[in-house]
Amino acid sequence: MKRCIGIDLGTSTSEVAVLKDGQPVIIPNDKGERVIPSVVFFGEENQVKVGNDARSYAVLEPENTVIEVKRLMGSGQVVRCRNKRMSPSEVSAHILGYLKQCAEEFLGEEVDEAVITVPAYFTNEQRVATREAGELAGFRVERIINEPTAAALAYGIDHIQEQGIVLVYDLGGGTLDVTVLEIFMGVLDVKASSGNNALGGKDFDEAVINRIADRFLKKHGLDLRYDKKAMWRLKEAVEHAKIQLSDAKSAKIDLPLIATSEGKSLGLHHNLLRTEFEEVILEMVKSTFLSVDKALSDANLTPADVHTILLIGGSTRIPLVRRLIAEKFGKEPRFEVNPEEAVALGAAIQSGIKRGELPDDRNLIVTDVCPYTLGVEVSRELGGMSIPGFFDPLIKRNTTIPVTVKKEYCTVHENQHAVRIRAYQGDAQFVCDNCFIGSFLLENIPQAPAGAEEIDISFTYDVNGILEVKAVSVSTGNSRDITVDTRKIEPNKAEKVNIEWENSRFARKVKSLIRHAEQLLSDTKIDQPKKEEIGYVLYDLKTALSREDELSVKRFEDELTELIYGINEEV
Repeated sequence: MKRCIGIDLGTSTSEVAVLKDGQPVIIPNDKGERVIPSVVFFGEENQVKVGNDARSYAVLEPENTVIEVKRLMGSGQVVRCRNKRMSPSEVSAHILGYLKQCAEEFLGEEVDEAVITVPAYFTNEQRVATREAGELAGFRVERIINEPTAAALAYGIDHIQEQGIVLVYDLGGGTLDVTVLEIFMGVLDVKASSGNNALGGKDFDEAVINRIADRFLKKHGLDLRYDKKAMWRLKEAVEHAKIQLSDAKSAKIDLPLIATSEGKSLGLHHNLLRTEFEEVILEMVKSTFLSVDKALSDANLTPADVHTILLIGGSTRIPLVRRLIAEKFGKEPRFEVNPEEAVALGAAIQSGIKRGELPDDRNLIVTDVCPYTLGVEVSRELGGMSIPGFFDPLIKRNTTIPVTVKKEYCTVHENQHAVRIRAYQGDAQFVCDNCFIGSFLLENIPQAPAGAEEIDISFTYDVNGILEVKAVSVSTGNSRDITVDTRKIEPNKAEKVNIEWENSRFARKVKSLIRHAEQLLSDTKIDQPKKEEIGYVLYDLKTALSREDELSVKRFEDELTELIYGINEEV
């Protein structure tokens, strides 16, 4: 059996670990580095550098260096370097491939499986993008596991007889996760998770950078934010100063020759005090307690119920973070687990659990939860009219996974022959306020009076956090299903989609089809159910165009063409 490793694919840094003799160990690279910067440099002639090697090139060629790619995962955005267009998954695959190489050199054997961690609050699209990155790197991805759960495993393996409520506060470079779980007799039972996928140490850095850049602008009349090389140097210096301030009261930022103005060289010199740093980041740190309170509330617990607080992620080394956490809970957090390494160690433990490699006295059982409410769009009867746009939940937030939930629905219109199933993520009453995550069309429904045909819809959410949606026409057994893996439309983005689709490189091919469909929407000879179908597919096509998603563009182009052809035949 080939080896399976655990990987923490982070925003700022990434780590890899393996289980050896029942004990997880971090794998260093050939230079002895245990923490690898999540930085990729694309050089000439397909040269690719990862980690600190990539960082050394970044000052000279920031335009060919990719950082913080984790924040783009599942977004549909395109990364451009050296006239190449890449998905975030393709860039992340280079990081994972490098870690795979480090593991194989360390172990002296081939590695083909991995457990990869993601933030608990990652969406389905982000999880699928992470799995895709792993597969591109040559792994069979054994499991996608939530980062706080992995960290709890790293703690729990050495505290297997402990009992009580554990709160994992995971503040990394780009994301915040808060997970509440109960540990008892070797069982880690996750109760609730909350978080923020757009808050981390990099945001602290950015706030300091902006303050320093503003002062430089005021003094010299020159905005460093328009100079990529200068900004990279400043970003590096601020990050280094932030790390120093975990132990020191002040840190000097000295950047000679950072810019020129009117033929004169300019330097940047700033003594960053810990008090100034804490003033800049205070409100952001306080905002993390919204997620703490939400996780505790969802678990029906209070701060007084928490037995152990685990601080995970490099940003929890910041004294202000530790101080505020201690004040909130009235007790000091635990520091037995290295904040930067805990998640990778936990991923390695998970690989051992899956493969039965842990000794009986160190074996653990883990349960996890779905961090979001998931459901479908439905119509409701109001004032004698059928009104679409309502959200009906199937899987409630913090439901233990894996889970399958099935509900019965019925057709809305007389002689309705097709139903579009639209899945959403969120807790709002109306779908327009939730996050659209995917759709498909169930066809060949027998024509019957409104409400006569039953449709069973099931949602399956697995241990990797991947959602499968299935719809079945009960009278015929005809079914369709999808794994939600392609698009993420944020709330209230419909207007943006309508504006952006025409800028797509695929727009010219389908522009006339879209215009024809838009004309049909105002055609009085076409009944309302058909118009709704056109509108749904039209929106999906425009969304795919705005995201430069070629496969989805082709799929929805074919679907819209077939739909319009059928309507023209009837008219």
